[in-house]
Amino acid sequence: MELKVVTPPAAEPLSTAEAKLHLRVDHTSDDTLISALIVAAREHVENYIVGSLVEQTRAVYLSSWPYFPFRLPCGPVQSIESVKYTDSDGVENTVSTDLYYLSPGGELCIEPFESWPTARLRGPGAIEITYTTPNAAEVVRALDARFGEQILLGMGTLTDPAQAAEAQAAGARYLVSPITDEALGRAMVATGLPVMIGALTPTEVFRAHRLGSDVVKLFPGSAVGPEYA
Repeated sequence: MELKVVTPPAAEPLSTAEAKLHLRVDHTSDDTLISALIVAAREHVENYIVGSLVEQTRAVYLSSWPYFPFRLPCGPVQSIESVKYTDSDGVENTVSTDLYYLSPGGELCIEPFESWPTARLRGPGAIEITYTTPNAAEVVRALDARFGEQILLGMGTLTDPAQAAEAQAAGARYLVSPITDEALGRAMVATGLPVMIGALTPTEVFRAHRLGSDVVKLFPGSAVGPEYA
């Protein structure tokens, strides 16, 4: 079995600006290095948990059709994009979506009374299954189920009030938002979880405090530097 990333994440869990603020770096000389380290850290964690922290498209290559439900690696899986195979003549074929489905547990399953194509396969890696992983709530839920109290699990970056309750239900222990939005702030505080609301100007900082933010996140900190605080 071979596994590869087809479409890498559009954004990392942590921005370069956020990392620089934490590191107290106020110049741009090391931006490329810091960005590369963020990617390396995310990939290291994904390899350790055998899962995905942010949305990306992956492909797994098999040499024979699975006879039992096949758990797609590095989940949680959001959707199956396609199932293709290359026959002995070198022709690529796409399997109809009517033949298979994605189980709630992230498994590729054949529909009842259906079967995989019987054409002879070209050889090793002739079957390509492309799928998307994951959405943020599923990541939090999966990490919480696996590690529980071993890790302090938060969820960000929240931008919509509905995400607050979703994050809490998924198992998040604290919530983070980059903006000072009144409806969002109230929804976050209503969960009873520790809350970190983003703000930049003195007015925004005061509003975040009045909304009940336990910690006010200076964002984007790179725009003003550590001395601003």
